[in-house]
Amino acid sequence: MRKFFSQGMIAFAAGIVCAPVTNSPADNHVPPSYTSPTDSRVHLIRNFFLSYAAPAAEYAAVFIAEADHHSLDWRLLPSLAMAETSGGKGRTQNNLFGWDCGKASFPSISQGIHTVAQNLAEMPRYRSKAVPEILKTYNPKPDYAGKIMSWMRKIAPSATLAD
Repeated sequence: MRKFFSQGMIAFAAGIVCAPVTNSPADNHVPPSYTSPTDSRVHLIRNFFLSYAAPAAEYAAVFIAEADHHSLDWRLLPSLAMAETSGGKGRTQNNLFGWDCGKASFPSISQGIHTVAQNLAEMPRYRSKAVPEILKTYNPKPDYAGKIMSWMRKIAPSATLAD
């Protein structure tokens, strides 16, 4: 049986809601297999990050694999990473998302992407919500959802691009 540990509670810090982390105790996570090297979404995410000289570019395929595995909009995770850490420039402890008020530590960047994707898909506060509602829960600041949606449109203006 897989055990998960909750680290932190929802807290307000500098006007931002800090989401708790549910993380597996060891870095034994292997991202879901990514079998389509021609998927245009990988190139869109990689080029998006590269246009900002963001280190997260090398994880484009992991973002897609985790989004697909957890049935999330494929643009959501990269947009959160861009808004929270400038695509990894401001990350600490492999935390691209500012998860748990930036205090969460992940054994690897891939594990961090997995953990945040899994939480957004499975935690009751996020589960089965549309992106705008996920974002309002992730950070209730009035301009936050619009900021993330703007990043998502920069990656790809239409979700119909999802292959």
